[in-house]
Amino acid sequence: AVRSLPAVLGDVLQQGRCAEVSVQFACGHHSCASVEVPPFLQGRREPRAAARALRLACRRGEVPLGDEGTFRINVCVDTCATCGCSDRQSLWCGGVAMDLPKASPTCGDGVPVGVAAQQFLEWVELEPNGSDSPTIYLSSTSPGPLSWRILCSTPGGLICIGVAFWLVGCVANALLSGADVTTAPPEQVYQQIQEQIRNIPLPVGSPHYSHHRRYYLEQYQQYLKSYDDLQSDAWHDGATVAFSMPAFMQGLCLGTWILIVALALCEYRFGTLSIWLEGCGDLWEVCVGRLQLWLRRSRKGREAPDLEEVPTPAPAPPSP
Repeated sequence: AVRSLPAVLGDVLQQGRCAEVSVQFACGHHSCASVEVPPFLQGRREPRAAARALRLACRRGEVPLGDEGTFRINVCVDTCATCGCSDRQSLWCGGVAMDLPKASPTCGDGVPVGVAAQQFLEWVELEPNGSDSPTIYLSSTSPGPLSWRILCSTPGGLICIGVAFWLVGCVANALLSGADVTTAPPEQVYQQIQEQIRNIPLPVGSPHYSHHRRYYLEQYQQYLKSYDDLQSDAWHDGATVAFSMPAFMQGLCLGTWILIVALALCEYRFGTLSIWLEGCGDLWEVCVGRLQLWLRRSRKGREAPDLEEVPTPAPAPPSP
């Protein structure tokens, strides 16, 4: 049965752990993990008051950003207390399982996992449903700016690098293809036109023959004009490089199919798209929260009455 939120927060505040947040080993046994409440709830020692403050902050969108509004779970349990198994499989938070084998320890104290207050509130009120429960894949992160080593060690980072190299290759292929494409010389085109004129299936003295011959000659004159324009443009521009848009689009189409297959495999194996969507959702919540905070501040600034200086009445003249 799912326990109430005050009971869960009461165990976390008093013992630093609760039954809803546990580590599951390959043997099937569970061990509780240590949990730290966010700083904005640490001043409330009474479980009902902490639960009320958490629900109110999530409902109003007033949860602090960053570490101030994050539950910190420290997976410091190395072996199962029942059978001694050391193969950690999942970290359970209510009815949601987080995959642990893909998350490596970043410090000597264990694997730190941050859960947003809104997620913690939703997850602890879900009942675990075994293999049908939602699964979240954790990725190793480290404080500080993103490095090339971390980018190259994750499936999403490798896909981003591959997309960048593919785009560069498509541009280079389009430039090389455009440079190889040259217009045919006028002599070759003239011979082709004469061949088409000789193949006209009409008598030479026929008026229709003259019409078709005039049409082919006009086509040749138009080609000569366009050829001269291209030659003059190339002479004036000098270093102008031709860019083949068909070759570029062909490379993009081929790369799109390869990207779809790669993303499908990464989503099936690592949950890459789920992690990206979750990150986009967190970024959207942060942007919306900041926008709402700015709107509330601006609204309060407009509603604040301007204090006008009230003139002091002149003293009444003394009565005679």
